[in-house]
Amino acid sequence: MSRKGFTLVELLAVIVVLALVLTIAIPTSIEAYKKAKLKTEDVFVKRLSEVIDDYTSLASQDMLDTKLTSSIYEPEKTFKKNVNIGEQNKNYKVYKLKKTGDEPITVGDLISNGLLFEAKYVNPNNKNEKCSPNAIIEIYKDSDAVYCHKIKASSLGCLTTDYINSLRDPYAIDTCIWKEAVNEEAGE
Repeated sequence: MSRKGFTLVELLAVIVVLALVLTIAIPTSIEAYKKAKLKTEDVFVKRLSEVIDDYTSLASQDMLDTKLTSSIYEPEKTFKKNVNIGEQNKNYKVYKLKKTGDEPITVGDLISNGLLFEAKYVNPNNKNEKCSPNAIIEIYKDSDAVYCHKIKASSLGCLTTDYINSLRDPYAIDTCIWKEAVNEEAGE
């Protein structure tokens, strides 16, 4: 007697094995896809931060006198940062930079200065929402002329809810390393 084909038990065994493989593979694939999307968005934000670094570099060289002014940021407070092992918790005055006329610096300024092309100011993870050129960039410098910058996630207007929820604070970009100094004389 010759046998051709599969029995019902053999077919059911194959279907069960395939179901087990898919049960493991599909959630893993979905999770990897979500992580890749968040990583893409993270790269977009880091690229924007690099452009802001270029802007502050230009501002510190020659644009500061003509286009930017510095006003003391919370002058009654002193900030501290760890500089290196030999000089820890040094106190610094921190200045907030603004355009002349006391206007805030925006992403639109980066675009108008040619540092950022509007076509590149698109979040590849959320192409349906246009990024706002009115997003305010908070640029600070300390008394050693070290610059940092911040942008609130909500002001960019093009970040996904998943990405905003993955952030630790309301800022999508925050390169500032200063911490408010504790007033040791007052015993705080």
